[in-house]
Amino acid sequence: MGWFFTDKKGYKRSTTDNELIHRKVASKKLGRTIGEKEVVHHLNRNKLDNRPSNLYVFKSQNSHNKAHKKDDWW
Repeated sequence: MGWFFTDKKGYKRSTTDNELIHRKVASKKLGRTIGEKEVVHHLNRNKLDNRPSNLYVFKSQNSHNKAHKKDDWW
């Protein structure tokens, strides 16, 4: 992934293109580009843990928000 920095919201970003690292990792995991409306979620809620096994892609912000409202959604 090369060099990165942590942004103001606590996410890792690429220094070369300013992209969010977790979106790059999720894209590679799925073998496709993550859609503009899709949201990549950190399963353990740790924004710095970008292991592929810790990432889940929601189709929309709305479905991501619903998941956060549930305590034990997994």
